[in-house]
Amino acid sequence: MDEMWFDLTNLWSSDFRTHTTDQKYMQFRNRLGSALEGYEKVLEKFFLDVKIVDDFVLINPHSFDWDQPYEFRLQLKHGQHRGNIIVFLDGQEVITQQEETEFYRDGSIRSVNIVIEPFIKAFSIVQGKIETKNIHHKKEFEIKGEEIKTPKVNIEFSPEKGATITSLSFPEISDEFIIGELPHGFYEDISYSPDWFSGLTVIYDRSMNKFTDLTPARLNYPKGDKFPIRVPITFKIEMPIGILLKTYYIYINHSRVDLTYHFSLSNFLPLSFRLGIATFNPQSFNMNKLKYSTVNGGENPEIFYLNGKAVKQDESVSLGVSTHHCLGATEGWVDVSDDKKGLAIISQKSQLCTVPLMHYEEVDDSYFLRVYHTISEMDDTTETFLKGHNKMDFTFFGHNNDLEQVRKISRSINHSLIFIKKKVI
Repeated sequence: MDEMWFDLTNLWSSDFRTHTTDQKYMQFRNRLGSALEGYEKVLEKFFLDVKIVDDFVLINPHSFDWDQPYEFRLQLKHGQHRGNIIVFLDGQEVITQQEETEFYRDGSIRSVNIVIEPFIKAFSIVQGKIETKNIHHKKEFEIKGEEIKTPKVNIEFSPEKGATITSLSFPEISDEFIIGELPHGFYEDISYSPDWFSGLTVIYDRSMNKFTDLTPARLNYPKGDKFPIRVPITFKIEMPIGILLKTYYIYINHSRVDLTYHFSLSNFLPLSFRLGIATFNPQSFNMNKLKYSTVNGGENPEIFYLNGKAVKQDESVSLGVSTHHCLGATEGWVDVSDDKKGLAIISQKSQLCTVPLMHYEEVDDSYFLRVYHTISEMDDTTETFLKGHNKMDFTFFGHNNDLEQVRKISRSINHSLIFIKKKVI
C-alpha cells in the first residue's frame, strides 16, 4: 500500500501539469499505465479471495455502519429475470428501487440500475441475492405543479428557467427554504438587483460569450409508485455548446437531493465552467453565527465565520485570470451552517475535478451568499479542452449543524461500498 500511495502522489504532482512537454506527457502516461496494471493485479487477487455464495457481495470498508442509499448496475442473463427486482442481503429483503431498465426482446431484463437502502456494519461483508416479484409500494411523495414533497424534502422547480431550484427545504431541519431563487428586487442595492438562481450552469468561452441553462425545459415526472427510495426528475436542454441532460433525485427517507449533470459537448474551450450553484436564503440562517467549513488537505475541518467579512473567490482578477481563489475541499464537500442547521454540498471527486468558490457580502443589513463549483478556470498555465460526454454529480445534504455527519455522507459518496458480483447472474 505504501508503494502504491507513493506512485499516486508522484503522478498527482504539479511537475506533470505545469509547462507540459511531449516527453513529459509520455513519461506520465507510461507511469500511469504501469501503476494501473499493478493496482488491477492487487484488486484481482483480493476479489479471488472473496467467496460469493449467492449473486454478489457488498463490503463495508468503513469504520462506521453503512445506512445510506447505494446504487449499482447489473447485466442479467437472457430470460432469467422478469418483473420487479428485489435484493436480499444475508437472506433479508432490503428496500429496492429499479431504474434505467433495459429489456431483451422477450421482455426479460437485460440490464438495470439498482438502488438499495442497506444497513451494513462497519468492516463487514454481506452476501447479496437478486430475485423478482410483483410488488406495490406505498406512495410517499406528492407532486403538485412544479413542487415535490417527500417526508424529508420539499423542493420546487422553475421549468421556464431551466428547471432551476425555486426553493429547497428540509421539513425536519428548517421551515424556511435554505437555497433557491432570490427574485429581482429582493435586495434594495441596485448592484444585487438581478434574479439569483440555484441549480444552474454558467459558462464563458474564451471570447467572453456567456452560456447558461436558463431556457424553458420540460420536466419528465415519474409515473406510478415504484419509488420507495428517491424520486427522479429529468429534463434535457439544448445549448449552443452541446446538450445538457439534468436529473434531480429527491430522497424519501433522507434530507438529501442529488443533482446529476450529463454534458455532451462539441469542441469547447472554456474560460470558466461553473455548475452546482447554490444561492442561499439569507432569512434561513442566523447571520451572527453564519460560517462555512471544509477540509483543505488536512485531517480536520477548517471553519470560517463570515459575519463582518467579505469573500469573493468567484470574481476575476483580469481578462487572463478568471477567478481569485478557491477552496481545496479535498474530502469533496463544503458546508454552510449556523449553530442549529446547515447545508453541505458534496461532489464526486472521481468524475471531474471540481472545486468550490465562495461569495459572501453583507448587503442591506443582510447578506448575499452563493457557492459555485467549477470544473475549469483560466490563468496563464491553463489550456482546457472539453469534448464528448462529461458527467458530474452533486449532493445537497441538510443537517442539524453536524459536520461529522457531513463527513460520513461525503465518505459514503466518494468512497463507497465494494461491490463484487458473479460473472453471470
